[in-house]
Amino acid sequence: MGILLIEWIFQGKKSKEFIFFFCIALMFLANSLISANNITKAIIMDFVIQCKPFVAFYCVYNLPFIFSESEKKKLCRMCIIMALLMIPIGIYNLSLNWQNTSIFIHTGFVSMSVILSLVYYYFSQRQKKNLVIATLILTLGFLSLRSKFFGFYVVYICIMFFEKKLLRLRGNIFKFRNLLFLAVVVSLAIYFSWEKIYYYFYIGGIQAQEEIMARPMLYYGMVQILKDYPLLGSGFGTFATYVSGQYYSPLYARYGLDGTFGLMKGASYFMSDTFFPALSQVGLIGIFFYVKFWRKRFQDGHIVVQRFGDVLTFKYIILIISFFFIESIADSTFTHNRGMVMMMFLAIVLKNSRYQVGRHL
Repeated sequence: MGILLIEWIFQGKKSKEFIFFFCIALMFLANSLISANNITKAIIMDFVIQCKPFVAFYCVYNLPFIFSESEKKKLCRMCIIMALLMIPIGIYNLSLNWQNTSIFIHTGFVSMSVILSLVYYYFSQRQKKNLVIATLILTLGFLSLRSKFFGFYVVYICIMFFEKKLLRLRGNIFKFRNLLFLAVVVSLAIYFSWEKIYYYFYIGGIQAQEEIMARPMLYYGMVQILKDYPLLGSGFGTFATYVSGQYYSPLYARYGLDGTFGLMKGASYFMSDTFFPALSQVGLIGIFFYVKFWRKRFQDGHIVVQRFGDVLTFKYIILIISFFFIESIADSTFTHNRGMVMMMFLAIVLKNSRYQVGRHL
């Protein structure tokens, strides 16, 4: 991230939105230091981690570069090679599951299949065979045995294969036909992910079974923190993040969470096992800006599809938003390196769309 930031300072476009983001982020940092609900080192470390995906997005989006055709071909070949390398890992994971032993791979396997699939098709010639290959790469995610992947897979199939018949993206997105299509997609995604949703958020909420209990308790703590710190939150490094576990935040004891397995001091195994509760660190104002960021990306995609017919960009924005939403329910992918890669890819998609639009003006 540091290299990207330095590169942007010397070569990148100084966009108003990026500068505004820095100002808002510094405001939350100042509030964290003033409220001092954890030590300064924890606050600064968590500030960097939480800002990392946004900084990566803005830097890539504002740097002046475009991939050449030869570079696109190389990227496509690399995606196929990496996908092939994933196959034996996935098969090994299945063998472990059949033997009722521990699962070898986790969310990273799912994220890699999603990223490789989207990157491959975007930089390919976008013919039918390329879409088939991209879908096969994505299908590798089933080898992870992660049920939440089923939800994203449904969204992907609906958006990439059935859009032309069911959704007129060049029309008003808020027309009844379009809203009905989106409602069907969301319903199907929830249906195929329901087993895991029920398992973690209902069963886990009434039965204190080790890691099952940690996630719903984080959501419970989020509500309590927003009651006590409604506007600016409890501050960085205080709740539902890796840093808040390493430099154990006093809020866990204050809200009675320090006795929950996985959230205990010295055994915070599931402290960052979800992302949305961490938004309580920045309060309702921070949540507002988080939603506004994604709303702006959605609007950018809607504009290019309405004015210039760039349907793929809009599809990809919907898919990436869906990916982060599904992952953030039960994982902190957004602040991990895989989340950073996806944010950089989103910036490239929007940048290429802006470049193509500029060529047509």
